[in-house]
Amino acid sequence: MKIKLSFIYILLFISFNLQSQEFKKNNIDVVSFNNKEEGVNLSRNWLFIPDDNLMYKDKINNINDWYNCNIVGAWYLQVPEAKNYTGTGWFKLYMDIDPSVASEHLGLFLPFSYGGYSVYLNGQFLYESENKFGTKAVSVDIPKELIKAGVNDISVRVKSFSGWGGFSGMPHLGTYNFVYKFFISFIIRNVGISFISLFLSLFFIFHYLFRRQDTFNLVFAGLCFSVALFIMGFNGLWFYIFNYPWAYWVLTFIGGILMYLLPILFFHAFYNMKIRLVGKIFTVFYLFLAAFVLIEFFITGQLFIFNRSLYMLFQLSYILVVIYLFAISIGTLRKRLMYSKLLFLSIFLLGLTFIYSMLCFSTIIYKDPLIGEGFFLMAAVFSIVLAKRFANTHENLEVEYEKNLDLNRTLEDRVFVRTLELKEKNRMVMDSIEYASKIQNSMLPNKYTMAEYLSDFYTIWKPKNVVGGDSYWFYKHDKGFLIAVIDCTGHGVPGAILSTTANNVLERIVSHINNSDPATILYELNRILKRILSQDNPFDIADDGLDIGLCYYDINSSKLTFAGSKIRLHTVDANGELTEYKGDRQGIGYKRSKIDYNYTNHEINVDPSTSFYMTTDGYLDQNGGDQDFGLGWTRYLNLIKSGYKLDMDKQKINLDTFFDDYRGLAEQRDDITLIGFKIKEKAEVDKND
Repeated sequence: MKIKLSFIYILLFISFNLQSQEFKKNNIDVVSFNNKEEGVNLSRNWLFIPDDNLMYKDKINNINDWYNCNIVGAWYLQVPEAKNYTGTGWFKLYMDIDPSVASEHLGLFLPFSYGGYSVYLNGQFLYESENKFGTKAVSVDIPKELIKAGVNDISVRVKSFSGWGGFSGMPHLGTYNFVYKFFISFIIRNVGISFISLFLSLFFIFHYLFRRQDTFNLVFAGLCFSVALFIMGFNGLWFYIFNYPWAYWVLTFIGGILMYLLPILFFHAFYNMKIRLVGKIFTVFYLFLAAFVLIEFFITGQLFIFNRSLYMLFQLSYILVVIYLFAISIGTLRKRLMYSKLLFLSIFLLGLTFIYSMLCFSTIIYKDPLIGEGFFLMAAVFSIVLAKRFANTHENLEVEYEKNLDLNRTLEDRVFVRTLELKEKNRMVMDSIEYASKIQNSMLPNKYTMAEYLSDFYTIWKPKNVVGGDSYWFYKHDKGFLIAVIDCTGHGVPGAILSTTANNVLERIVSHINNSDPATILYELNRILKRILSQDNPFDIADDGLDIGLCYYDINSSKLTFAGSKIRLHTVDANGELTEYKGDRQGIGYKRSKIDYNYTNHEINVDPSTSFYMTTDGYLDQNGGDQDFGLGWTRYLNLIKSGYKLDMDKQKINLDTFFDDYRGLAEQRDDITLIGFKIKEKAEVDKND
């Protein structure tokens, strides 16, 4: 954990330094252009002045007023003195052009600019953008008479918008053919990425409409759409469609915000993982940014506050998104989830483009960053994963379809034989279940053993099916005995398996850990069952456990101690007074059951005339009667209170008869187990021994 945190701190430190470059002042660097085949990158070695005067197109009067600055990016991020300057600024660059190049037909590539701009070459007007608030990328033809061999100067008058001034990409100078090809490749690359992203978005939206349970298709469609928005906005392609400022500012930032958020949501949706705290923080943060962008722009028409106060935080979050996605993808690799290798590859490609972009921002590499392209590559791999998943599903369906065709061709001839086979298998299954019922019956306590300590008692055990999850349990030793009623999750065979497991665990606990403290026994039972059932596995959807009422009777002290988990103990004394002892509301062995929960003991002085009763909820929840309501506690307690003077066998008959009459024609709803008993006096037990 410490290593991961250290890694995050290092990346944050690097990112801060990349955004806080120190630029020299009063230093004129001349860019050489002597290779007409390659052209020259004009992103660096510019001079900048935060002032507007047309004379700057000709010459520099006072070099002390100018700052060294890159023309790429906002000037307020590079020149501290221009941090609050929102007017028009001038950039100037000196180029030493070789005579062999100066004789060629030259051109200039100008990328998207945040504000409108004018370009002057050697003091002469060359080009002016159409808009005042943002421009599309263009290739400009340079007249030969404006170029000379030797030192030339190019001046750019740039207006700021929302506090931003400068170009989003890198200008290039070269032969006109070189510049034109560069411009066309720029358009084709970005339009191609945007078109593919939009196509994928529409495709997976339609895919989602036909299969709405796969929400990751909708999330992926949103991711592709946000990539298209960002690419078209960041590179100024929107201005070929919409000639409005919101075309860049709103769509680009909204696209960028969603582009950072949706990969996180895609991973969680694809693997059906619960979004934990970190993912929720990302979600809230990016939704807040999106709302802030929309509100500020529609109120002010600009994004000045966002750019100055939240933009840097937004950019730094890119680092955290990459780290978080790496952490998720590594987790899926460790668990060997399907397609985890491909998804890790997508994050790896995103990480490579992230490192490359950071090197570009730090001016170690003088190239355009690949933020949008990185997310596009990641989305492309995502689409391959979804395509493979769809292909695998389709292939499996085709295989199943072919199998069904083969089966249908011979179905009529095999119906009779198959019916006989099914009958035989059904008989074998029922025989197995019947035999399992005998085994489960044999595991119930021996009534002769129970009679050694109980002067009178009854047991009612009615599984909903042949076998069930309810049971009762009895254990004796030289100091007393333990008696319990157990209600396991489910009924039928699964419930019986869990019931058998619970009985075995109880035997192990009382034999090796504790045999006289019900609360401690329940504590150990909860701990061991949670381990046996692997309840600490977050990807296991099963959540099984049990409820139990457990009593321990100490012969020497004539005291009974009760502890319960959602099961109650009722006593009726010789005077007919009914007392209730509630079990704790904490279940045994469930995922939500606390592993260190301490259950509560209730100590009761035992009188030979006192009757004790416990029941599972199957008896209480049975629907019936005139209004088809549950039988409930009130009817049950009235039964035991009205019949406490009767022998336990007669009380059992009353409970059985009332249950059957109340149920009527309704199906038995759940497994049922009831116990009623009275305890022998110590002298009588000693006499029997």
